[in-house]
Amino acid sequence: MKYIKLLFLSLSFAATFTACDMTDFGDINKDPNEPSEANTGMLFTYACTYVKYFSMNSNYYYPWTQMYPGYMSEKNNNQYGAFGGPTMSTSSYYLYPLKNCQKIIDFNSDETEKGKPAIVQFGDNANQIAVARTLMGFIYMHLTDALGPLPYTEAFQAGEENFTPVFDSQETIYAKLDADLREAYNQFNESGSLSTADILFDGDIRAWKKLNASTRMMLAIKLADVDPAEGRSRFAQAYADGGIEENAYNLNYTFEANTVGYLYYNGVNYNYNFVPN
Repeated sequence: MKYIKLLFLSLSFAATFTACDMTDFGDINKDPNEPSEANTGMLFTYACTYVKYFSMNSNYYYPWTQMYPGYMSEKNNNQYGAFGGPTMSTSSYYLYPLKNCQKIIDFNSDETEKGKPAIVQFGDNANQIAVARTLMGFIYMHLTDALGPLPYTEAFQAGEENFTPVFDSQETIYAKLDADLREAYNQFNESGSLSTADILFDGDIRAWKKLNASTRMMLAIKLADVDPAEGRSRFAQAYADGGIEENAYNLNYTFEANTVGYLYYNGVNYNYNFVPN
């Protein structure tokens, strides 16, 4: 009798749940405090915040760029610190700024997405793609300079079930970066604009074109160490496009005037020790 009751109870539960329409819950799963679709301006703003790790100076108490060049000498330190080899990774760059830029490119290249308000409010499609490619190139240049081979040609293909992208050689990355940046330069439309979601140049397309050309010149100068002729050729083309020649067009990361407790953030919250033992 006990088993019959349990069987009847199980069947009742099954009938109850299968009889309900599980396809429409209205807006019960919509979070009113979260966006329901991606906003390319917001994606770009967050991607821009990662520039500070390449451009900061000693006046900013968050000295990653000063400390990371010494991560190879961590063996001389008797504590396992935040600057050891195991923690020098590119995961956050692929997860946030690079992926954000790739999503901007994808949205602005998709005929069903490119005209949506959440996309076009950042600017015209061509300029969004161009600035995203330029920022990606700037970040990739620094990453490959520090670490050498990286996923580039097969990056961001998880949607195609490529979970083990090939690590391209630095030579391949340099060549691809130069080609991609040249294409991006030609995509810029100076008659168009970007919104203030661009926190680096406030939507100034001319400034982005200059950063694009200057990045290609930096790539060419370093390439000249191993291939002088090719480096000279690439530099000449980038120089002709016009790089940064005035302070007004410098790449600056402007911090808010509000007092931020980085000493507490690093020293207390994360217990980073920037003083050699």
